[in-house]
Amino acid sequence: KKEIGMDLRVERVKRQLSLRDAGYGIGISENYLSEIERGLKTPSDEVIKGAAELYKLDEKYLFDRYKRIPLVIQDELRENDILASTLYKMVTNDNLTAEKKKEISEAIAELYASVTE
Repeated sequence: KKEIGMDLRVERVKRQLSLRDAGYGIGISENYLSEIERGLKTPSDEVIKGAAELYKLDEKYLFDRYKRIPLVIQDELRENDILASTLYKMVTNDNLTAEKKKEISEAIAELYASVTE
């Protein structure tokens, strides 16, 4: 957390934002932002998204750094019953090996690539 917090601080300073201004832009107090930057607190998903927007960072990259699932993916899983159910079945199926799960994931990625070309 400390390393990610320092990276956020660098982004804030690069944009010449004070803790107060950045906190306001994200929707949190300057004290809370300071604690995040020092690695003392882990931000909520909404704060991660707000920081990504304010600092113009790739949201997925920032969520990945915190080992979290981006909000847009969480929303899609909540709204898309077929996708959520399929993913749930795949993850909880004791008969599928890690290798088979990887094959399924790769097939999904290939399907996606084929329809977006």
